Amino acid sequence: MNLRRARGVRALDRHTPLVEMPVFDLVLEVMDKEWSLRTVWLVFLTLGAVGHVVTRVRRWLIFPALLAIFLAAYALVAELTDPQVGPAIVQEAGWGYVIQSCIAIGLATALTVVGLSFRKRAV
Repeated sequence: MNLRRARGVRALDRHTPLVEMPVFDLVLEVMDKEWSLRTVWLVFLTLGAVGHVVTRVRRWLIFPALLAIFLAAYALVAELTDPQVGPAIVQEAGWGYVIQSCIAIGLATALTVVGLSFRKRAV
């Protein structure tokens, strides 16, 4: 096999046929392309906190805040429910990833909606 060293990592020469590649080099990791659990929590807690603050200031800002949460949730849930990618995510990351993702989405939505009840009062 025609291998060369590139920055300490094995790299294939461009003339190496795919037939010579070991099987473990062809396996693609699913979670390398998905959000990490830390990113999921960071995104949804940030969206929830910002939604909570802006909803306290102006009630009508709940609509853009919920829209932002919906778009981020749609991107995540679309991957989790995909017939090809979803089972691979569960196999690689476990059900904890799916459950915590759903909890993060629900928490962001709840934080934004709770912002309606704590309206900022003029002094």
